[in-house]
Formats: sequence, C-alpha cells, structure tokens
Amino acid sequence: MTPKKIRYDKAGPKVVEALKKRHFDAFYCTTSGKGYTVPALLPCRKELTPDRIPSVIAEHIADQHTVFVFSTGIAADMWADWTVRHPEKTGTTAVATERFMAWDDFKSNSIRTQKKDSSSIPSVLRKIFAASLIRENADGASHGESIFRSIINPTYAGNADSFSNWIAGLLPSLALWKQKFDAADKTDILNSGDDAENADFLTLYERYSRFLTENNLFDPAWEKPPFRPDGNSYIIFYPETLEDYADYRELLASAPSVTTILLPHESEEHPSVELYSNARTELRMTALLIRRLREKTLWTDIAVSVPDINLYGPYIEREFNLYCIPYTLRAGRPLTSNSAGQIFREISECVSTGFSYDSVRTLLLDRYVPWKDDGKENEQLVKFGSDCKCICPYIDDNGNKTDQWKAAFSLN
Repeated sequence: MTPKKIRYDKAGPKVVEALKKRHFDAFYCTTSGKGYTVPALLPCRKELTPDRIPSVIAEHIADQHTVFVFSTGIAADMWADWTVRHPEKTGTTAVATERFMAWDDFKSNSIRTQKKDSSSIPSVLRKIFAASLIRENADGASHGESIFRSIINPTYAGNADSFSNWIAGLLPSLALWKQKFDAADKTDILNSGDDAENADFLTLYERYSRFLTENNLFDPAWEKPPFRPDGNSYIIFYPETLEDYADYRELLASAPSVTTILLPHESEEHPSVELYSNARTELRMTALLIRRLREKTLWTDIAVSVPDINLYGPYIEREFNLYCIPYTLRAGRPLTSNSAGQIFREISECVSTGFSYDSVRTLLLDRYVPWKDDGKENEQLVKFGSDCKCICPYIDDNGNKTDQWKAAFSLN
C-alpha cells in the first residue's frame, strides 16, 4: 500500500531526522521541489531475527518513554532481567518493570479507544458471550422461539454447545459484515434481511453490540483508528505469533508510536521442528537439551513454554527432578480451581448436564461447601439417586425431556 505523503518545505532534513528518532524509517523520502516529501506517520515495521533483540533493547533502553512488548509475561520478565544483568551492553543496572510488558497487559493498559471508560474485550469473554447466547437459543428453541434459524438449526439447538468457539470467532468480523450488508442491493433477496442467514448475522451483530455497550467494552476489530497516544513509544516483538494480533493489526498500523519487529520472510536461518513418537520421549529429550544448554548459559536464561500446564505439569516436574534441573513453575490458574471457587464450577456442571448423577454427587459431597447441618442429609440424597438410577435426563418417545430426579421423587 502506498503511504500517504506530506510535503515539508524548507525543513525537510530536520523532519527526516525527527522521524528516525521516533522509530520511523525515512526509506520513502524523495526530494521534491523546495523540500522533502516524507510518509505521514508511517510506523516502523522491521524484520529482524530473534538474535537481534538484545541490540534493539540496548539501543532504546535509555529512552524512558520506550516500552518493550513481548508475547508473554515470562518473556518480558526474562528480558528485563537480561537488561540489568548486562550493563556492559545496555548501560544500565536497573529498569522499571512496567517498561517490559506482556501483550495482554499492553492491550489492557496502552490501547485506548475513542469511547470513554471502555476496555478492550478479552477473547475469553467473547467465548463466554457466545456460550451464553447458545444456551439462550436452546431455551427458546424448546418453546419454538429460537434466536437463530440458519447458523444453528433449531432442531439441534439443544446440542449446539460445540458452536461456541465458531460463533466467538465470527464476532470480530461482524462490523465489516454489517458495512457490506448495509451497502448491498436489497432488491436481491440474498442481500436482504429476509434471508435466514443474513437475519441470523444481523441478530448476532445487534446482540453483541448491545453486550459491548452495556458492559463498557469495545472490540478492537470494530474500532476505527487511530487510538489516542499516551506519550510512550512501543516496540512489539514478533506480534505475528499472537493469536489475536489480526484483530489489532489495523489499529496498531495507524499508531505513530508503535514499532513492530517481525520475523524475516526470507532468512538463511530456519527454525527446526522435532517430532517425537510420544510425549514421554519429548519431555525426556527436552530435559537433555536443557542440560546441554546449561553448559553455555545460565539456568535463569532458559524458559519452557507449555501449552497445557494442567496436563503436562506433573510430568515435566518429574523429568526435571530426575535430571536435576532447577525450575520455577509459573502459571495462572482459574479461580474455580481452588476450594472456594470450585463450587461455581460444580454448580455450572450440574446445570450443563441436566443435573446428572455424577455432577449432583460431586456438588453434594463437597465438604468445602458450608452445608446446613454439615450436609448430613446429602449422602442420603446421593444414595437415593443411585437407587433410583437418576443417571441423566432423557428424551421420551414423544420428544419431551424428562428429569430423572423429579420423576424419582414423584414415585416415592
């Protein structure tokens, strides 16, 4: 895309130098008439290999208004540690931790919308909205009043939980769809609201828009740039590896204070991918690789990123202990994983499974819940469900949903 250009008469060289200091590249500058023609607020987009990260940090660390953004908090903390442990390269022995920021923190703290007191919606909240809407659609379908007619077949609305990720993925693109829909020729029925699919997307757009407004949220993919600058310059390392970077690409591309460091499209160095026959072998080979790395680096300079820490965490700890690898486990855990918050997960499980026997038993026998009379009658209720085979609700021959617990109580 050809950058928009502004002509700066008489002060051309000074403008070019100022742009360079603000992390702009004047590669497109051309002499024209009385002065220079330069790109108007063209953000710097550089392609560098990961081994150049230290040089980028060393070059900009002296500027107290420069913030470095990494994919995770662990990566940000490790580079902050590297900065203070190598004063011969960086020229400093202390840095403000807020200058090394994780991507999620950058989105929450540094991206500002034109809407006052609004926050960017997290991707997980999109999924919660989609799941809630699917449940509402299922309830309506059971009474012949489903919300959707096309994107979720009313016949199968009660079993549409698996659509939540798909619908959540549609939400960022709905603003663009609405623009195309409004501009389309409505004489064609396929472009009108009478089309079932269009009607569903319009309903989804309106419900999601109302949800954002009521909760003081905004979707970055719906926003029109630019965002308001906050006085800082941001250097984002390898944003193309982030799951939701596409939602913010245009917004960041319009921000004059944002520099993106991307992986080179053509490079002599290509990362290798090792394939293993099973997870046990992969963990053992990873431990051996860490032992070899230790010969030329510090333990604190090594980090392992784990996609599913709840599943692999215990096995990783075992392997690291076997190979005498010191480690610190850093992982966020949901509030529902502790004893106090677990009750909400158990209640949700009861509702989502139609009060199946297993979910009811788990909730009633949870001793962390302050049951009346210490839950003495809970065991009797669980035994009653077992004796009456209250396994789960079922659909009878007439298509009606039968609650096993209610049916058992009515017979006893």
